[in-house]
Order: sequence, then structure tokens, then C-alpha cells
Amino acid sequence: MNAELAIDLFKNTVMFALYLVAPFLLVLLLVGIASSLLQSVTSMQEPTLTFAPKLLALAGVIKPRGGSIRVAGKDVHGAEARWRARQMASVPQKTSISFPFKCLSAVLMGRYPYLQGWGDYSRQDLDLALTAMEETGTLHLAHRLLPEVSGGEAQMVIIARALAQEAPILLLDEATSALDAAHKINIFDLLKEKNRQGATLLCAMHDLNLAALYCQR
Repeated sequence: MNAELAIDLFKNTVMFALYLVAPFLLVLLLVGIASSLLQSVTSMQEPTLTFAPKLLALAGVIKPRGGSIRVAGKDVHGAEARWRARQMASVPQKTSISFPFKCLSAVLMGRYPYLQGWGDYSRQDLDLALTAMEETGTLHLAHRLLPEVSGGEAQMVIIARALAQEAPILLLDEATSALDAAHKINIFDLLKEKNRQGATLLCAMHDLNLAALYCQR
């Protein structure tokens, strides 16, 4: 994969299930995230304001002024949203959700790109969601309402959602900033294992200790 990157105006090209009832729920969207990196854990030590548009461009949300960003040989800008969501998953720094989804339902949203038509989630989708929750230590929250859990717990549920998506590329924007030290280590140990298994990770973080411990470049 290679990329030439230039930043232009924001253009939202996200997708989501039609049964959502409020615009703010679009924050739960499985946005396609593209990365030009090889299989490695990479950190970007940059101010948030300068990183955000780059993240959006990598996601295929901002149209490059010149050149292209390609994943598997395909230009991500203008690519069908379902295809992007099958290739790439993201974890934002904070996800604000007030609708009373159960945590398991939120994680199952990671399987939305694989649904056919108006079909329901399969047993495989459920198993993948439960496995992601077990890996992130959130299985005990499965039937808790997402707005009622702590900020750190909610963030781990969102990480589980990204893992359930089974995308080969993960983009993390300060994904563990809401977690305590022990949970940060647990999550990054898990992410390191996903990287070892072949996933590409691009991390934006201000925690230099974590970057030094886990990021290869």
C-alpha cells in the first residue's frame, strides 16, 4: 500500500443502520479508515489539531487535493462505504452516546458492514462480538446500558466494536486516554498481538511511554 496525501475540505461519507433514530448516533458509525503503512504499529506524535484532518483523509472522508490514498490498490476516497468498513476500523478518543444501547449491541455494530440486505446478525457475528468483549475485558458489561457504564468501560466497548469488525487496518486516535495504566497496558498488549497476527495499526497518542513500549516507528 502507498499513499500521497493532501488535505482538502471535510466531506462526510459515513454509513450506518437505518434504524438509528437520532443524528448524534452517527458517532457510532463504522467509518472506513485507510492507512498507507506497512504492517507495523506506528505512532504519530503530533498536536490533535494537525492530526485530525490527516485522520479524516486517511479515512477517505476528506478528499485529497492531489494524489491518492490507496488500500489494496483501491483509492479510498469515493470507495463504497461498506467496502471501506470491511477494510478499516477506527477508535476515536471519545464517543458520546446517550441512546440506551446495550454494550453488546454497540459491539455488534462492528459487524454491520457484513450484513446482507435487511438481514439480522448471524451466530458468527454474535460469537465475534462476544470474543472481542472477552478479549477487552468487557464481557461482563454485555447487558449493561452503554450510557450507564464508566467512561473507561465505554471506551473499551468501542475498542471491542473495532476488533469485532475484523478489519485488517485499525486506526486509533488516543484510544486509551480514558483508561487507567493497567487497562492501557492490557489493551496495548492485545493490540500488539493483533499486529503480530497481521493487522496494521496506526496510533495517534501523547503518551510517550506507551509509544516507546509498543510502537515500532
